[in-house]
Formats: sequence, structure tokens, C-alpha cells
Amino acid sequence: MIRRVFVVLGQSLVLALALAAPARAEVFKEFKDWSAVCDNIKSCEAMTFAGDTFELAAFFTIRRAAGPGAPVKVVISAMASDDEAGRQPTVWQLLLDGKPLPGFADLNAPSKDGMWRVELVGPRAEAFLAAIRNGDGLLVKGASKTDRSRFSLSGLSASLLWLDDAQGRVGGATALAKPGPTPASAVPPAPRRPIIIAAKPVSQAGLPKTPPAALKANPALAECDLDPKAGNYDLVVARLAPGKLFWGIPCSAGAYNTFYELFVTDEKGGGAKPAIPPYAPGAEDQPTNELMNISFDPAKQMLSNFDKMRGIGDCGAMSDWVWDGTSFLLVTQYMMPDCHGVPPDDWPSLWQAEVK
Repeated sequence: MIRRVFVVLGQSLVLALALAAPARAEVFKEFKDWSAVCDNIKSCEAMTFAGDTFELAAFFTIRRAAGPGAPVKVVISAMASDDEAGRQPTVWQLLLDGKPLPGFADLNAPSKDGMWRVELVGPRAEAFLAAIRNGDGLLVKGASKTDRSRFSLSGLSASLLWLDDAQGRVGGATALAKPGPTPASAVPPAPRRPIIIAAKPVSQAGLPKTPPAALKANPALAECDLDPKAGNYDLVVARLAPGKLFWGIPCSAGAYNTFYELFVTDEKGGGAKPAIPPYAPGAEDQPTNELMNISFDPAKQMLSNFDKMRGIGDCGAMSDWVWDGTSFLLVTQYMMPDCHGVPPDDWPSLWQAEVK
């Protein structure tokens, strides 16, 4: 599950510790310069980027939930430079294969959290995609007339067709790639989110401050090189039920990631069993009890983590699991396998569940 990769950032070479799975999970479908993904409730997204991998550039996303009435949303985003951050808003010119795009040539791009964004929703988004899907490239130019970002459209039509097919839209009125006469009412409804019944929270009084000897002797911890008492690596321990403890033991660390070994034991650290939180189907090659950068909320019985593929946290995976009294079950998972400055709030969804 874990690999070591070297990432060049500016003039320095940083050792980044990252999951192998987010590097290119099987759930992401590749169509030339585009990729597409749907989660378990058929909420789908297609995405492309301007610039090379590890460059902070711009990204272009198409999102749509499942169901006959779900609108399409198109978002084009670009990082604002330091001298642009104060301007609100700016105006973008959109050129398709070098020519102004009728109806979309000049668009206001508000700035928020350091990003310029243009958002199109519903019929306007559909009209935009119909206008560009057979083109070669979309150029976004700023108010100063200087080139801003170029997005390749190679693979866009195939991505739209894959999204349509995943949601049962091909040949229908709501299709983006190959519309037809089938009415919107024929589109299948969105699948329901799985329901998880969380175990009732219990008292956290009297938790141990350090792993007991029985747990420290576990062979899985033999190669760990971190001591929570000696550094800034926090031990995670919580009571799941009377007589049952969850442990997140820091094992190793890089510049911005701490790796934890996860166990469930009795109150004295005995009977240790690896806690193996599941990933979304296809997002992980081999289940493991090792996670990065974890936290645990005992009031919600929720385990969370953030796998960073590089320090600014623009790629990797974010996940939440809930303890149901027997095991940890996946609640949400978001993944971004490409490092292009995409904020976590813009990452595609791989899994959604409802907790009760």
C-alpha cells in the first residue's frame, strides 16, 4: 500500500511518503487527457488539467449526480498569482481552437481562497459542453490578454460518453455525448447511500497514556522508529466499548506524513487484532492496518485520515470510517491521484454512506 516517491518542489528534493493506491486507482478511467470516476451512488465527475504533473496550474471539472433531474455542473478553476489575488472579479476569454466561443467568450471569474473560478450549471453547462466537445483545445485568457491556461479536449467526448453510460443516459434527453429521444424519466434513480449504524459512544475516562507492554511487543511494531514520548508524534487511543480499545500507534514519519499502525485490543493491550479500515472498491490493492495522519472522534466513533502525496495537500486521499461495534466501515472517501494544486474540497468522491 505504501511507497516512497521523490518529488521535485522548486530547487529542493523532498522525500514524500504516499499511498500507492492514489497514484492511479483503478476506479479512475483514463480517456487520453481526461479522467473520469463515479462513486457508489453514481455521482460522477470528469477532469483534466492545464500544465504538467506537480505544476500548480488550473483544472477543469464536469460533475453530475445520478437521477433524471440531476443538473450538470462545469467548473474551470485556476490559481491566482500573488499580484492577482486582490482583484475581484476578473474576466476570462474562452477560445475554442483559437476562436472566441460564441456565448461564452467573456465570463466573470470570481476569486475565492486564492482560486479564480467560472461555474456553469444546468442548461448553460450542457450548451457549453455541446459547443466544445468536438474541439481540440480550450484556451482561457485573462483580462490582461495574456495566455492563462490551455485545456486539451482530447478524450472529453469519450469521458462524457462514459459518464452518460454509468448513469443510464445514453440515447436519452439528458445525455451529454449521444443524446436521443428516450425521455428523462427513463434515467435510473440514484442508488441509495448505504446506512451505517454507529456503535454508541462510551466513556473515555482512564485511558492509558502509552501503549502497554503486551501491545508494544507485537511483531508488527518491531520496525517502527517513532516513540510518542520522545517526539511530536501523538499516540491515538480511544475506547470503542467497555473492555475494547482502539490504538493508532505512530510508526514512521516523513516531512508531512505520519504513518500509524492500527489495532483493537482489550483494556490491557492484550488480544491485539489489526484494525483494517476498507477503501472504496478498486481504490486499494491490498487492505492494511497502516494509515497516514489519523484522528479519532470518540463522540462519533469516527476514524479519519488524510493521505498526502505532497506537503501542500493537493493530492492523495481523505477518508472517514465509523465503528459499528464490530469493525470500521467506510463513510466517505475522496481521492485526487494527480498533483495539480486541486484543493481537497474539489476532490472526486469515491464513496458515500449515511451514519445513524
